[in-house]
Amino acid sequence: PYIISCNRHFKNMGLSNSRSNYYRLTNNINIEGNAVEKFYGIVYSDKLVKIIWTPTQSVKTGIILSNHGTIRNIQVNITKSFHVSGMTPSTIGGLVCYNESDGVIKNCSVENFQADRLNFMSTAGGIAGVNKGKIENCWAYAEATTYGTFGVIAGINSGKVFSCCGMGNIIQKVATYEGGYELSSVGGVAGFNSGAISDLSLIHI
Repeated sequence: PYIISCNRHFKNMGLSNSRSNYYRLTNNINIEGNAVEKFYGIVYSDKLVKIIWTPTQSVKTGIILSNHGTIRNIQVNITKSFHVSGMTPSTIGGLVCYNESDGVIKNCSVENFQADRLNFMSTAGGIAGVNKGKIENCWAYAEATTYGTFGVIAGINSGKVFSCCGMGNIIQKVATYEGGYELSSVGGVAGFNSGAISDLSLIHI
């Protein structure tokens, strides 16, 4: 495997679209903002290496924006609270923004997903903002106040989520606009689900 020992190495993973590339994280690393736009390979750690992430708010937010590969045995600790107000649509994932239909996230965790406000046009998830692929044996802890779509594992799930654990405290708000109520969908696992969810644990949601 290619050895990933610093944030520059991690960002360089986005330069290849090869699905056969293996990357192994060997050290804890600090990342600011979106690091990889599209990921196609296999990244893992042998000892649950931690990524310390300071997000930069944008329309699409995640350490990896679009995952087409496999992410295994990675821990994320988020250092900054999310805040989305006004009429800006946004999609936020604690690990990936979009886990695509060919994406796999396994044995990963996200600590300290905090949001003091997410507007009614936002979609957010502790592991993935939107999941179309597979999320297996993962857990996330979230403290969030949201007017939009929020799931502790995935904001929107049309793929498969199994053997996962969602923890934390979620406050759901409902916004009004021009005399009507806006849609707010919140779940301990997925805010909105059209896929498969099984074998779960929820703690203090």
